Amino acid sequence: MAHTSETAFNFALAESLRNKHPLWRDSLHAEQTNVFQGHAGLRPDILFLAPGCQPLVVETEYEPANTVENDAIGRLERVPVGSNDPVEQAIAVRIPIALGKDQGNLAELIARAKFEYCVFTGSAKQHERWPSSGWLSGDIDALAQCAEHAMISQRLVKQGLDVLEDAVRSAAAAIGEAYAQGFVDIQYNLGRILCQVPGKQTNRMAATIIANALMFHSTIAGSHYIPSIWQIQNDPAQSVTRGLLDTWKRILQEINYWPIFKVASDLLAQMPAGADERVLNSLIGASEKLALKGINTRHDLTGRLFQQMIADRKFLATYYTLSTSAALLAELGIGMLDRDWSDLDSYPKLRIADLSCGTGTLLSAAYHAVLARYRHAGGDDRKIHRKMIENAMVAADIMPAATHLCAAQLSSAHPSVTYNATRVYTMPYGAAGLGEGHRGLSIGSLDLIEDETSMSLFSTGRCQAQGGGEATEVPDIRLPHGSSDLVIMTPPFTRPGSDVDTDQPIPSFAGFDTSAEEQRLMSAELSRIRRGL
Repeated sequence: MAHTSETAFNFALAESLRNKHPLWRDSLHAEQTNVFQGHAGLRPDILFLAPGCQPLVVETEYEPANTVENDAIGRLERVPVGSNDPVEQAIAVRIPIALGKDQGNLAELIARAKFEYCVFTGSAKQHERWPSSGWLSGDIDALAQCAEHAMISQRLVKQGLDVLEDAVRSAAAAIGEAYAQGFVDIQYNLGRILCQVPGKQTNRMAATIIANALMFHSTIAGSHYIPSIWQIQNDPAQSVTRGLLDTWKRILQEINYWPIFKVASDLLAQMPAGADERVLNSLIGASEKLALKGINTRHDLTGRLFQQMIADRKFLATYYTLSTSAALLAELGIGMLDRDWSDLDSYPKLRIADLSCGTGTLLSAAYHAVLARYRHAGGDDRKIHRKMIENAMVAADIMPAATHLCAAQLSSAHPSVTYNATRVYTMPYGAAGLGEGHRGLSIGSLDLIEDETSMSLFSTGRCQAQGGGEATEVPDIRLPHGSSDLVIMTPPFTRPGSDVDTDQPIPSFAGFDTSAEEQRLMSAELSRIRRGL
């Protein structure tokens, strides 16, 4: 019986994979020699050399594939010609025997087949296998998604995380020292802006948000005549702080990125003379180090870096969903949607919401799961990023720091693609600061149970800049009942219980220093809404 050789199969598999990601169409090579520095004779089955990504090798072999794992391990640490980056991960794939029998229909068979595969990380001498035993199983889309994850350098994520955490520690220390030297309002003002208790954790969160804004600034510098941070630093006519604040104001007015730059601007404006220089020197220095490593231009690396930092319970004292858990939940949730994912025009019509978004880890994971399906259907997800951010992804939280980081995670999928108004909202909470015509009390996103609309309190939702002009008021979040395709979140919003650091019970609605009377009224309001359901 005729049998397709592994070489012929690899050409067909490579062609199928090229259609699964826009970055792979001109950067995926099959069965080529002279591709590794110092090893001209080596011929990897498939080599991924996508711009802004870590090189990746896929090795294949027909079942039982007794040598494919060793072949994959042997590709680790090899450096492709024309690259400075080694292969950090390699995928071993077992080909079903049936795929070797019908060469004329091979593309269709690959599209329907189930593959078994595993991932090796590290070096030929010291490596890890995932899974540690057995094989993953999935179709060509699952294999493509695995390849996407394997092309993110975990080495660079770790290095970047070390750089960023050191800089944030230094910047937070400068804030603490300014407070100790007599600038007593600085910590109070940072806490007020972030709706957090003043202190070390809030100082670190403020520094993290400013660092995040600097990273995005570096990404969009040069477009829309936005000066680089280096140009601002070397402008003798003004201080770096004033130059950044003026530039960020113009970004808000002309480009948007409102949830990212507005909160960062408010925080930076609180820095007293002297402290601002120390804070910015630390954070700009980190941004430059990350740029030298290529992290700020790497595909999806900036978002992954901040995601890891947010997930560190000790560093920021945050308690949000782990990225690994979020990826699993998002894939399960998106996978349950009854949609034709090959209809590329339908994607911006999706409505995916997280109304207790925290830093956006769940919503961002859902967004990435959707974008993966768009790519696998043959689309270029950069082309729909703007519409998806403006229309499809809905997020709300009562914490300004949370909505800032949520918007940053969503934006980081394609940070160079600009957009107008987002649907990321900071919700009102309690009785303070509510606008005219409001019933006088808000319980955050829980208001949406009854009204379907609720006035936003803070600038991340209320005041949104349009691409062509000045900022405009957008007072309401509109999310009619039944309008969302998927709501992915970790309720309940509030529940009587205990904080992780104390045995003292915490009543519902005790956040933001709400008074006992406010808490009583807010609990009564929730009870009234429940009775009406």
